[in-house]
Amino acid sequence: MEKTAIITGGANGIGYSSAKQLASLGFKIALIDRDTQKLENAVEIIQSTHNVECKSYIADVSNEDESELAYDRILAELKQPLLLFNNAGIMPRQLGPVEQLPTKNFNEMINIHLNGAFIWSKLVIPKMKECGYGRIVNMSSFMGITGSPFRLDYVTAKAGLVGMTRGLATELARFGITVNAVAPGFVLTETLKERVTNGFIDAEKISERTPVGRWATPDEISSAVAFLMSDKSSYITGHVLPIDGGTAMSLLIGENIGSLS
Repeated sequence: MEKTAIITGGANGIGYSSAKQLASLGFKIALIDRDTQKLENAVEIIQSTHNVECKSYIADVSNEDESELAYDRILAELKQPLLLFNNAGIMPRQLGPVEQLPTKNFNEMINIHLNGAFIWSKLVIPKMKECGYGRIVNMSSFMGITGSPFRLDYVTAKAGLVGMTRGLATELARFGITVNAVAPGFVLTETLKERVTNGFIDAEKISERTPVGRWATPDEISSAVAFLMSDKSSYITGHVLPIDGGTAMSLLIGENIGSLS
């Protein structure tokens, strides 16, 4: 049975990297994003590199009407959308204590990360049930597991995706549908490169505090996504996989090593 992978936020970063990985496995690809130019570039590269159909669809994932229209087109053009990577998201617009966090920023974060994942999961699940097969992977973060100060909107959204993953996994397991999440640490995407260049993130300090001593590449995250989308992961569901170089399980506080006497 031919299968189509839907990837939200698929025009760049981890979404685009995952699209290339899944295309290399022979899946048809449906990219959802709001950036028309980047979508066109992504489709052109994927189709020229892999012998699979790849199409783009403009939609705001948090807008139910736009998402339904895009999904109807996917059904008509690519058939069997049985794989979904809920990857669309945004980074915090500002960092600071909760009393200074604008409500509009919090709502925007929840709408894109959580409502977007809910809307697209709700759209694809009936077809998955009909076919007795499905794979859903949600993009969480190690911060959704550990917490982090001064970014309550982002942490809350990513923790919510952990709960959504486990709730859907238990609900859908008997239908042959698995639901898992990946929880990356700091990944060297174009978005985070810009934040490093702008001085918003200290790349060297993050590397020092990461047990493996470096940032992740997008391909390292997308390889895990591709595995969770494959038949090889058929007995894994409700799992949240940290891909963070050990960050979530460690506390590197910068002490000097040596005798305290």
